Amino acid sequence: MNASTQMVSDDDPLLDFRVVEPFNRPDGMAAGTFATTDLARMRDYLESFLGLECVRHKAGAMLVRDRGWQPDGHRRGHPYWVWEVTEVGEITVPQGRENHWGIDLACNEEVDRAHVLAMAHKDRLGFKVVQKPRDQHGSYAFMIKDFDSNWMEVECHPRSTDAFQAGGGFGGDAASRTDDGAEFDAANPLLTPIFMSHGTIRCGGNGNAARNFYTEFLGIGAPLREGYRSGGFATHRTWYVACLPVGADIIPQPEEIRWVFGVGSRQDLQRFHDTAQEMQERYRIREIQPIQENGDAHFTRLQDLDGNWFEYQWREEPMGRWFDAEFEGGDVA
Repeated sequence: MNASTQMVSDDDPLLDFRVVEPFNRPDGMAAGTFATTDLARMRDYLESFLGLECVRHKAGAMLVRDRGWQPDGHRRGHPYWVWEVTEVGEITVPQGRENHWGIDLACNEEVDRAHVLAMAHKDRLGFKVVQKPRDQHGSYAFMIKDFDSNWMEVECHPRSTDAFQAGGGFGGDAASRTDDGAEFDAANPLLTPIFMSHGTIRCGGNGNAARNFYTEFLGIGAPLREGYRSGGFATHRTWYVACLPVGADIIPQPEEIRWVFGVGSRQDLQRFHDTAQEMQERYRIREIQPIQENGDAHFTRLQDLDGNWFEYQWREEPMGRWFDAEFEGGDVA
């Protein structure tokens, strides 16, 4: 089902930010997704440089997670989020800085070291752009643009340091390697991030229309940075999504770039789908897909006013346990 696309006028009531009882209540965010033209090369970047863990869970796609910031790694069955990377023949919508992912390191010195290593190995890793570190929005960070125009923010944020120290911090081991980094692979990565911390999306106008849609309809939490130029939604104490207003300069995203949320039952999924159809005109939802099945996953997807895709999904097994099983099962043939 498609709705006509229209700009939100300055006096539109959709822009009046308000917090009300949400129409839906998902269990939490499970994944963010992005695309690559070369899955093997992307895996080398994510594992060997960033120090993340990847598994090819199905043909043409892989799941990515951090290695867990507690001394014993991820607690089995507990919630965490992943990235799902899908191999495509062509990047149809190159991403801008406003659509990026983030990892958090343990200290500012780690960020500086990561920048030196990114510059030294940018040819092997296919980096198009490596920006200089700087202080921004309360963190110390730099940005990388990879060979498929995906952007990554490598940062240190006080929130991350506090969580890292509270969790025991990698069991007392050094956060990252201290050698010159001449040789590195998945077993000996250059960096050891505390966690995959965030992602970002773009929204039109001043962001209030998007925040109302997130809080009132999607039910995904209170906005972040109230009174600041960016809003968004908190999903856990160690990960979040920030919404960056870009005015009228909105390019709709392809379906392979989306945000995935889990719901508690098949009935909750049906209710979400039905409510989306009822509220499509109110929230200017561009497209609502029928509920689909893929193996044991039941899901529906919708595209919002600003062209961002959201997927709500139900599995009999909790998402965290499903992720555990996929990583423990190893790569598919």
